[in-house]
Amino acid sequence: MRAMVIVIAVFSVLFTTRAFPYVDSLWIAGGVGSPGDLASVEVWLQYEGGGVTDSLEAFDIPLTWDAQICSVEAITVGPDFATWTFQGTIDNNGTEGPPALPKVGLSAYTYGPPIGPPFVERGTHLVATVDFRIFDMASPGDSVYIDTLMQAFSPPLYLGFMDKMGLLTYAPAYAGDFISVFYCGDCNGDGWVTFLDLSYLNDYISHGGPAPFGSGDVNQDEVVDADDLSYLSSYLFDGGPPPCGIDPLPCALISSLTDSVEIGDTVICCDMTTLSLPITLKNTSTLMGMTFALEYDTALVVCDSVRFNSGLFHDWSQETRIDTDSGTILMAVWTPSLIAPHHLSPDSYEAATLWFSSLVPPEAQEGISQIDATFILPDHTVSLVDHNQTVLSPTSTPGTLHISSHCGDVNADCTITFADALYLRNYYYQTPPGSPPPICEGDVNLDGTITFADALHIKNYYYQTPPGSPPPCEPALSLIPITDERRVLE
Repeated sequence: MRAMVIVIAVFSVLFTTRAFPYVDSLWIAGGVGSPGDLASVEVWLQYEGGGVTDSLEAFDIPLTWDAQICSVEAITVGPDFATWTFQGTIDNNGTEGPPALPKVGLSAYTYGPPIGPPFVERGTHLVATVDFRIFDMASPGDSVYIDTLMQAFSPPLYLGFMDKMGLLTYAPAYAGDFISVFYCGDCNGDGWVTFLDLSYLNDYISHGGPAPFGSGDVNQDEVVDADDLSYLSSYLFDGGPPPCGIDPLPCALISSLTDSVEIGDTVICCDMTTLSLPITLKNTSTLMGMTFALEYDTALVVCDSVRFNSGLFHDWSQETRIDTDSGTILMAVWTPSLIAPHHLSPDSYEAATLWFSSLVPPEAQEGISQIDATFILPDHTVSLVDHNQTVLSPTSTPGTLHISSHCGDVNADCTITFADALYLRNYYYQTPPGSPPPICEGDVNLDGTITFADALHIKNYYYQTPPGSPPPCEPALSLIPITDERRVLE
């Protein structure tokens, strides 16, 4: 700046004498992005000068940053200074004069009418937008502070403003800010890639929501659109490739002993019976989403279907997956928007239901399949997300599927009693007409047909007349459940 070659002592006197009642300010609005992204940083000033009638004629603003994280690619002057003479100097390598630091210089001036454009009135103004390129080797979680320099370049630029009378103000109040590096796909900037990033990205694409923190161009086609939503969803729920080809950091869960997920218990009586198993949620936190990642014994049962409680979540986003080969279940439900989020108030709910069928043949022994929490790639377990977008780890109680001994339980009430003998007798004699066939195995004496002898076999076993009468489908096991502590001999 032409007038800024005045000696420092004069600058100090001018600043002291003219700026006493007023404070000139300079601040940075930081940028965000993922490795390889452009991060735009805004430079703002508030000019108070000598009072209400004062206005701005010129400014010099040298800035610096850590060159290990990013470099400057472009500078765009703010609209209030677009008609001024502006010079943006970029020195990413620190070789364009002292100090030997990466730096940019933002300089602009006007002579005012009739020679140049009008002065800019006192107030708040966008100086410029500086576009930084985040290096590919930067790591999510990195950040770089944008700072000022009192003097830089040669001939030197001194940090300061000039009013329309040519008086200088040095060392304006300064507030710096950071360029923060986020994982690609971490659109809401919470440090993880979860279903909430789908909501945030959809808000941006479809509803004019704020720009993503981490890159939303997860498929790297240089456009942020619905294809990125599909790509991110595929990564989260279908084993698709990670955002931008980079695996994000696993989510750090916060333990919550006051929130709980409990899976129910039930009994499956025979191989043609499908029974439901509830998942009960007790939450003391207001929730925005939840995930249930579960496993079961594929040798004993098969999961037929799963469903969230439609009364609670009818307009929430949700995904469910059943892998019958691995015996895993993935269920997730979450608020479809972070602009206008859905919330689930603290209470106790039947949040979801699972349906199972037995794979145990009628003549086989009993079995127990535990339904328990597990880990499913890329980063799913039993978790809750509260209204602050904190991912919680609740207490989790596994459920139990008891596969009952089938043979002889012809009415499928999970016990063998005299009622089963009557059921078989009625079926065999058709008294009354239309009496239904056995639901579970009815050929209890294994002679290849269902006759009245099978009804007698059940009656004799139930009443033990004579003593030692064998159970149905001998040599099948009796009805005492198998556990690690107590086993039944054949």
